[in-house]
Amino acid sequence: MSEPQEDFERYDVLIVSQSRDFNLVEQGVKSLINYLATSNFMRPAEEAIAKEWVEIYGPPGPTAHEAFTRGAYSGDYAVFKEATVRGGTKYIQMPFGGAKNEGVRFYIAFYGVLWKELSPSFKNRLTRLLVTRIDVFTRVHEAVPPHAEVGKDELPDEQKFAKKDRTSPRVGTAVEEF
Repeated sequence: MSEPQEDFERYDVLIVSQSRDFNLVEQGVKSLINYLATSNFMRPAEEAIAKEWVEIYGPPGPTAHEAFTRGAYSGDYAVFKEATVRGGTKYIQMPFGGAKNEGVRFYIAFYGVLWKELSPSFKNRLTRLLVTRIDVFTRVHEAVPPHAEVGKDELPDEQKFAKKDRTSPRVGTAVEEF
């Protein structure tokens, strides 16, 4: 089944911290992804995990429109084509927006969005969740960029204390019947 022909403009929306040095620790990135997934804004589908950075990619979830507009959305088109969340200690050039060759360590990018800007409620929730002021950049959609590839020299070290036995419950998760 082919996608319906689009005769309208889409946009790319980039969210970065006003402090370009801002970064989320590993648990912060996990919390952000959990928030986006449980709120049904994005469905994490692919990931690139390196020693110093991580990128998570995904299509829109059922309530993705709430990140951009108020009210219900019953259109035939996907709210956006793909989202990317990047975090880590390694600087990377911003995908677009900002000063020429400006580097960041964290961003959220929505590619191919139906709307030009974020909804005020989503922007406020992100600001509270990230505990930083954010800048939002918009451009006319060009294309969804290829996913980052992790080089052999960037592969993460194996976790020394990773839990080996995946069958037993973790502490505090056992359920008892009374």
